[in-house]
Amino acid sequence: MAIMAGAQQSTLMVLLHVLFALTHSTESNLMLESQHGNIRFGEDGGPHCTISADTAVSKLYSSCDFMPPDVQKLFDEQEERIQRLETLVSSLMPPQSPPASPPPSPSSPPSTPPPPFPPAYSECSEALAENSDAPSGIYNIAGMGLTYCDMTTHGGGWTRFNWITGGAFPSGADPLEYAAGSPACSPDRDIGRCRIPATATPQELLIVNARGEAAVWTFDSNNQLSNQVLGAFRDKTLSCSYQVSHPWQPSWTAGAFSQEHCATQARNNCRSFYYGNDLPSMSGTGCDIRDFQVSGWGLGFDDDLGYGMMAFQLGLINHGQGDGHYAAFSQSVKDENVHFEMFYR
Repeated sequence: MAIMAGAQQSTLMVLLHVLFALTHSTESNLMLESQHGNIRFGEDGGPHCTISADTAVSKLYSSCDFMPPDVQKLFDEQEERIQRLETLVSSLMPPQSPPASPPPSPSSPPSTPPPPFPPAYSECSEALAENSDAPSGIYNIAGMGLTYCDMTTHGGGWTRFNWITGGAFPSGADPLEYAAGSPACSPDRDIGRCRIPATATPQELLIVNARGEAAVWTFDSNNQLSNQVLGAFRDKTLSCSYQVSHPWQPSWTAGAFSQEHCATQARNNCRSFYYGNDLPSMSGTGCDIRDFQVSGWGLGFDDDLGYGMMAFQLGLINHGQGDGHYAAFSQSVKDENVHFEMFYR
């Protein structure tokens, strides 16, 4: 057996207790020897017992053929004392955490590298010039990021900059609030109230509605309305003109329209444009002449700053007819809303 000495009782003290117990043992015929920290006792020529001490590790060892009762009692008491001490120490120790799991090994690299980010084109027409079979879809356009390109309508190469393809136009919102490249102009959104990039010099404007009707206008620096529309769509310039002398008509249309409006050949009178906030306060712009009753954001291109015969319209309409309207190629914006998209090339 082996006994660990207590914190306040060295192995030498335990040996002294053992020696004392043997000296007073009821076994009077025991022979007793003590040398180099060992105690040996027993009958002459008969059974014996050796108790030794290892002071380096504070342990007592016994090798006995028999054990006198007094000495056995001493060993038992020491064992109980040591057990109590170990129990006390264990109760004071913090709980042992399980060993930490080894960090996961790094995943193996993919067998093929991920595809590179698509190259940035100056506009959609450049992507089409590079590949005449390029389909309509999302392309990376410089200054705009990921952008939808129409590669089929009237020769393709059209860069979308403003649209409402789902939901309703938000009440009170600026139709041209966001600069190109803004997160609000992400192509996955149903509404993009965005502008043409400030560095672009577009030659044409394309409008396509949810009915599949489409028209193209060619920008003309000699035409007042053309300059106003481009100034609004690219530079966010507020303006309002009422029935100017020279209309700005489409240079191409995709067949017949389902409704009459200022861009049809029969009417041919797109002569009024407005874009602004609280337009009645814009005195001297033409809006005051028409008794323009729009006190919030609105944008429209038609024959007379009303709410009918619209080539396109977003937001408030005139004569107190309310907010949140949207339509393209509509006889009466008051009576219907039509989703549509705007592109430049």
